[in-house]
Amino acid sequence: NNLNTQLKKKELSARESEVLELLIKGHTNRSIAGQLFISHYTAKRHTENIYRKLQVHSRVELLVKFTKSRRS
Repeated sequence: NNLNTQLKKKELSARESEVLELLIKGHTNRSIAGQLFISHYTAKRHTENIYRKLQVHSRVELLVKFTKSRRS
């Protein structure tokens, strides 16, 4: 899948990949923090790193990118 190829190229950490999965499912930073047993500040930082690496600026952009890659 195109997104998987992109993710490998962007070199997301294992934790960032876990956060990404939860972001795509619609979880908030606080929800992600609770599920992964990290602070919500750490979840926010992982989210910011994901946005930077995938060149998006919001969850909406992330979901659009994910949706488009699923169709390809």
